[in-house]
Amino acid sequence: MLVSFVVPLFNNVKQSREMLASLKASLPHDLRYEVIFADDGSTDETRTWLCSLDDEFVQFILNERNYGYAITNNLAVQWANGDYLGLLNNDLLFEPGWFEPMLAVINTPSLNAGVVGNVQRRVSDKALDHAGVALMPSGKFEHIAADLETHTLPTPVYAVTGACMLMHRSDFEAVGGFDEVFVNGCEDIDLCLKLRQAGKQIYLTPNSQILHHVSLSRSRVSVQNEWNSQYLYSKWRKEIKLQLTKCWVDLLVQPEGSFSSYIDGTLSNSFKSKPHIAAMAVAEAALLREEARWSRDFGAAAASADWLSHVSVSGVKEVPQLKTYLAEA
Repeated sequence: MLVSFVVPLFNNVKQSREMLASLKASLPHDLRYEVIFADDGSTDETRTWLCSLDDEFVQFILNERNYGYAITNNLAVQWANGDYLGLLNNDLLFEPGWFEPMLAVINTPSLNAGVVGNVQRRVSDKALDHAGVALMPSGKFEHIAADLETHTLPTPVYAVTGACMLMHRSDFEAVGGFDEVFVNGCEDIDLCLKLRQAGKQIYLTPNSQILHHVSLSRSRVSVQNEWNSQYLYSKWRKEIKLQLTKCWVDLLVQPEGSFSSYIDGTLSNSFKSKPHIAAMAVAEAALLREEARWSRDFGAAAASADWLSHVSVSGVKEVPQLKTYLAEA
């Protein structure tokens, strides 16, 4: 068994040095592994450091220019020799015992794991940053913030972050690796959705924990990330709506306070009396809201632009001068 750890780099050479040292010190002594660094056009001392490495376990590639996360990972995987891929960020810190639980999950046939992630805490204050990725009732993807310290069994989750993933190389290649349309955002969620579509499961290992500097190389909130989100939602709209509907079915049978923060106004009892139909309506409304926002921000046609052709309207009249509708007298 050979594990190929693939690590894309863009600057932050100090953290890259620390990551490599902690990774090597944390792995089982009998594990066969290689580390493949892929430098994506760093402008600091990263390339000098890579060229100075004299380590039989480490190899590296140097991109001619900055290609972004997806392309860089895909290029590096082509150099990998292992049957297992450990996809890592260069801003992680490891301690002994993090790897074995992940390997156990990926090697348990009954779990049918496509990818395995782990618990990640911030380096700065050890606060929880990631225990899986969930689709929230708002229609947005967020890191799960619930602490799983009392859990030991592998936990099914909707997705995991690409900061630390373990998977079979054959599964990565079977789904085409990372979608290179994405640029530094959403590639990991897309990969998880592709593996789900292929019949695989996504797991988090609560008893595997690492430290993460958290988005050292890029901001999680940016125009580029919004563009990535727009592409993700357009590509997986049916799947995302189905998952969001499931989420709202569970919420609508709870007291209204359980979901009031996600909606404006209130929901009538007659509307909630058919939770599956109501959940589909709420899920569609959440997606249309996001699509309208992206249409406004990026100037693209919204999926809801022709909504009038699908509904009948009464009790209001159009006022072209104001570009709005007013209630009829």
